[in-house]
Amino acid sequence: MDKFFQRALPIWADGYGETMNVTCLFQARFPRAKRAILRMTACNVYRVFVNGKFTGYGPARAPHGFFRVDEYELCASEEENLICVEVAGYNCNSFYAINQTPFLQAELDCDGKIYATGDGGEFSCRIDRRRIRKSPRYSYQRAFCECYDYTFSERYLPVRVTIMGGGVLLPRGVSYPLFNETDATFAEFGGFTEDLDLPVYRNRCLTQESIGLYPLNELECDPNIKLSRAVFARKNERFRGQLNDGEYAVFDLGRVVSGFIGLELEVKSECETYIVFDEADGNAERENRDMPMDIAYDRNDSLNFVYCGFGAGEHRILTFEPYSMRYVKLIVFGGSVEVRRVFVTLYENPDAEKFEFTCGDKELESIVRAAKETFAHNAVDLPTDCPGRERAGWLCDAFFISRAEKLFTGENRVERNFLENYFLASPRGLPNGMIGMCWPADFEDGNYIPNWAMWYVLELKDYVARSGDCETAAKSESTVRGLLGFFEKYENSCGLLENLDGWVFVEWSAAGEDDYVKGVSFPTNMLYASMLDAAADLYGYNDAAAKAERVRKAVRRLSYNGEFFEDNRIRVNGELESLGHVSETCQYYAFFTNTATLETYPELWQKLVAEFGPLRDESTVYPNVCKSAAFIGNFLRMSLLTENHCGPRVLQECKSYFAPMAKRTGTLWEHGELCASLDHGFASYAANIVIAALTEKES
Repeated sequence: MDKFFQRALPIWADGYGETMNVTCLFQARFPRAKRAILRMTACNVYRVFVNGKFTGYGPARAPHGFFRVDEYELCASEEENLICVEVAGYNCNSFYAINQTPFLQAELDCDGKIYATGDGGEFSCRIDRRRIRKSPRYSYQRAFCECYDYTFSERYLPVRVTIMGGGVLLPRGVSYPLFNETDATFAEFGGFTEDLDLPVYRNRCLTQESIGLYPLNELECDPNIKLSRAVFARKNERFRGQLNDGEYAVFDLGRVVSGFIGLELEVKSECETYIVFDEADGNAERENRDMPMDIAYDRNDSLNFVYCGFGAGEHRILTFEPYSMRYVKLIVFGGSVEVRRVFVTLYENPDAEKFEFTCGDKELESIVRAAKETFAHNAVDLPTDCPGRERAGWLCDAFFISRAEKLFTGENRVERNFLENYFLASPRGLPNGMIGMCWPADFEDGNYIPNWAMWYVLELKDYVARSGDCETAAKSESTVRGLLGFFEKYENSCGLLENLDGWVFVEWSAAGEDDYVKGVSFPTNMLYASMLDAAADLYGYNDAAAKAERVRKAVRRLSYNGEFFEDNRIRVNGELESLGHVSETCQYYAFFTNTATLETYPELWQKLVAEFGPLRDESTVYPNVCKSAAFIGNFLRMSLLTENHCGPRVLQECKSYFAPMAKRTGTLWEHGELCASLDHGFASYAANIVIAALTEKES
């Protein structure tokens, strides 16, 4: 058949190929074997159990129409062995599990005998009736919440299978997670009441039907209703391991981890249990210790809960999807539950464990350790933004994560998968020549970030310099040429990009707001010049190099006001007029892209070093210059400072900025405050910054 399978064909439950949120169980029995090899791929997501033991999860992601094949060596020591493969087919738009027809393609080689999916195959198929199909979306960027009814007497519905289309098969390309377990410890016990006057939480992932969801009036389970109206009160009494109706308990993993939440319970009587999880306690700094912990299921614009309807008896569950959390909160409605164990099966890049770092400074060591954790959580199969809300492979984020990958693992295997996905890409719904802002992903609204396409070319150049992999660059050339052609259409008479379509994104501060980026965005044009230079370096495009210098000259002439580079100009009566917008981040773009250098703008550089940065009080120090955000202004700053021998200053700022994050969650965050993701991939680059600053300081 092909280099991966001898007999296996892609199959799915007959009649369910277009149904949203269906989980199928495929099973096969096989005898004792000296060598048992399982090869498989699936759409969207699978997990494997062999004789009841959790064995694998995947596949590593690939573009539409492509699928990466995993290979597992199994323990087949029993007289008769049982393999169970669960596959979730979501059939909805997503930035994580893309919208394609679901299937399983698998075969087991037992000492040369093949057990395979297909016509007359040895794998039976049943629909998992316990997973409630019509449940809410987990987030705009990911598929459905996990809601289960474990009270069914007949848990599975046998179905016939049909042969599916499958796709082009690729090797996995990256290491397999180890699936180690870590236990949570008890943190708080309390009770709750329901306040029916409180509004029910709603956001776009519950109501924007174009992404693929079940309308609110069709939901068979909507945990938002009870969770939105629950009012919690801490109990100052001993928790004895049992939760009754109207009670809750919080468990602490000690740091933010990424993986599958596990519970071992004995349910005394039928009940509903809500598993709520969060990366932080919003009330951690409360003065009144009688206040309950604030473990908010809706804090990160996603629905961080799993619903379970339990019948009496013993239950061991493991969530199908991986999440990001430090705290797990169990909430019981009706009945009674004895909690025996709360744990997480970790889903991480195992190669980061090779890295060790000591320097004698505990705060800096904690930052590097947090950066390594953040990297491991966000680099399993792709460099992702966060392991919770999105798990999406974003450009620009990947530029920084991939530098951290080289530091932590000595290789760039995850980055190579990411770049391979781009040169294989055929994005749906995007203009000709443009690439996805994250990939693989579905763009139901046709949105894209032109700036991120520029970061793609910068990363490609960075990757080749780190890895020497010129083959990936060669295969990416048509994609780069398409981007150059796309941007040419927006060049004005000055050679600058003007009125770009899409989401023109500079960073998460005022510098990224429309007033600062409309018309001619100078940070965008600075980045454009660097993109042109990168294309010239990769492919010998001399005209691109000449154009890059023309863009820089025009930016210097129109943007620099004698003190700072301004962020943009707009066209009024045919002329480009200044709006007077100045951001700190624009200055960093200028130096990062060689629009400005220490030799040509020495006064500006000294001002940036001494008076700007994350410690600046914006209300008193240059109040008319908007302060940078973590992503990406502060990271550009720290990178520039380390490159230009300002190590002591960098270390001071790193301690002030990152050490509180490392202490609170053991990870590094998307922003400088307790909001959004507290486990954000690009922030793992902080380890590179710290180590470079220490090396410069010591030398």
